[in-house]
Amino acid sequence: MRRTTAVAGLVLAATLTATGCGASPDREDEQRLTELRREYCLRLGEWQDARKAPGARTPDTPAYRKLEPAAEEAFRAVRPLREEGVQGGRTLGEETWQVIRDDDAQAERHVEQYCADAHFETLVGG
Repeated sequence: MRRTTAVAGLVLAATLTATGCGASPDREDEQRLTELRREYCLRLGEWQDARKAPGARTPDTPAYRKLEPAAEEAFRAVRPLREEGVQGGRTLGEETWQVIRDDDAQAERHVEQYCADAHFETLVGG
């Protein structure tokens, strides 16, 4: 009887795991959100580094050519997070646009604070 109970328990556990009943959706959602935030802050920081590189404001330089692809990566990373609110009352998407397209220093502080609040402050502000 013990062997049958043990086998039944293993089958039940395998079934629950396979159907997703064994995992916590809230925990998975939170983990996914953390990954998205990390990716966003990483890409924003890479854009900041590209913008601050010597020659980044001079057309036809290697540094200048790296700026647009870095901006595109930051915009791609903000897409799933674009509706999140940030300090100042705008969304993360709006603030990111202001930072990258309009060189808005206040918006940049807001998105850097967003990354700090998400515990990824070391990825931005470089």
